[in-house]
Amino acid sequence: MRRFLTSSPVPGPSRQSQAQEERTSSRSSLSDASIISDPADPLEDTRSLSRASSMSTSRLDTLASSSVDIVSASGEETSDHEETQGGGQALNAEEELKGSLHGLNEFFKFYKLESSQKSSKFKDKILHKGMASCCKCPQMIKFDSESRGNLKKHYKTKHPSMLSSLEAALSLNRFKPTNKIEKTSRQITLKEATERPKAWSQELAQQAYVVWFAEGLKPLCDTEDEATRTFLNILKPEFKMPCRKTLTKRLNKYAVQVKDEVKATLQDVDLVVTTADSWTSHRRAFLGCTVHWIDPITLERKAATLACRELMEKQTGRVLARNLSDIFAEFDISKKITHCTTDNGRN
Repeated sequence: MRRFLTSSPVPGPSRQSQAQEERTSSRSSLSDASIISDPADPLEDTRSLSRASSMSTSRLDTLASSSVDIVSASGEETSDHEETQGGGQALNAEEELKGSLHGLNEFFKFYKLESSQKSSKFKDKILHKGMASCCKCPQMIKFDSESRGNLKKHYKTKHPSMLSSLEAALSLNRFKPTNKIEKTSRQITLKEATERPKAWSQELAQQAYVVWFAEGLKPLCDTEDEATRTFLNILKPEFKMPCRKTLTKRLNKYAVQVKDEVKATLQDVDLVVTTADSWTSHRRAFLGCTVHWIDPITLERKAATLACRELMEKQTGRVLARNLSDIFAEFDISKKITHCTTDNGRN
């Protein structure tokens, strides 16, 4: 017996009812044959059985042929559906490519979709290529769904007066392709490992605290302020704030370190200029001095503070000159100074 399949139900009797009819007809045929034939004649029984079998086989052949017709009809419907889906995909590709021209109707008009292929920049993304016609001239420009550089280049060369308007329109249509390539995890290189920031430590935090006070010219009493301690305790409970005495010692060490760095830097400079000023505050006299130079490598202007010392004598011109001379000699720049700028005080 041949096997057959049906893809979809069709009007008419079901397969179960057809099979039941077959069994009923074959039984009736067999019963008819047994009634007509002589039970005593075995040859007649064999002939009756063969006639019943041929009748059942003919009925099955008829059903099989009808089922083949049904399968072919359903296959035609499937192909038509696939064609419809293909047209829908093409329509989606064209609409997606048109989306990159959204808001540019005054500059370009979509012409046609040329091709679609897998994108090399974005994972699981299709790159659509097409043509657009310029609204200001009859030229056709190629563009794709990932870049509109050719469109901007066309206006830059052919219509430069309208380039700013096009850039404004492009800024409003910031289309971004989706499904970017996911970064896979990898082992870091030796250079990346050595350049990674160091882990937090108490000593590094103490050094940063001292630099913060020195560079910010903060008063020493801030380290004993209750609000400052509360803030830093919430920010980093492990950090131990130094007391005023400890902070003073660390600031003195930091001052010596910075002074040595300035001396080493000024050794490589040929010419410098300085500034000087003196003032009185709370019945105490002070003298301040700075140095300025141009870096020989980067040609950038640099500056540093040389001194801010208290004067124990009256601020006469002779006293100021002697102190400035000592400061310049301390940093070994006495022969490098071209000018020294001061205010117009008499001393």
